[in-house]
Amino acid sequence: MEEGVLSFQLTGRFEQRQLREILDNFSQLNHLPPKIAFVLQLSLEELITNCIKYSADAGTHPVIEINLRSEPGLLLVEMVDDSAPFNLLDAGIPNVNVSIQDREVGGLGIHLLRSLMDEIQYERNGHKNCIRLKKYFEYP
Repeated sequence: MEEGVLSFQLTGRFEQRQLREILDNFSQLNHLPPKIAFVLQLSLEELITNCIKYSADAGTHPVIEINLRSEPGLLLVEMVDDSAPFNLLDAGIPNVNVSIQDREVGGLGIHLLRSLMDEIQYERNGHKNCIRLKKYFEYP
C-alpha cells in the first residue's frame, strides 16, 4: 500500500471485517488521528451498506470503487458505484427532535454523514454515482 493513497474495489458480498482491516491499515500507515480514522470507518460503512442494501432491494449487485487519499490535515474519500442514481445531497434533513416511534424511517445515516464530514459532493457520471468527501483535521 502506497503511503497517502489507496484504491480498492468491492463486488458481491460486503465483508465489514475486511473493510475495517483495510481502513485500519490505511489509517495507521498515514498516521491518521484516532477520531479521523473512526470518521473514515463510519462514513464508508454507512455509504457502502446503503449502496449494497438498496441495490439488493432492486435485484442488482453493485461494483463499488473506493479511493482514499491522505494529505497533512486532509482526508479525501471517493466512492464510485454503478447502482441506480442517488444524490444524497437531495435527501431531506430528518427531524431528530421527535421520538423514534414518530420519526420517518430513513435519512439518519445521511444526516450522520453530513455531521461528520466537512464537504460532500455528488455527481452522476455516465452510469455511475460519484460521492466525494473531505475531512479536515489538525496535523501536528
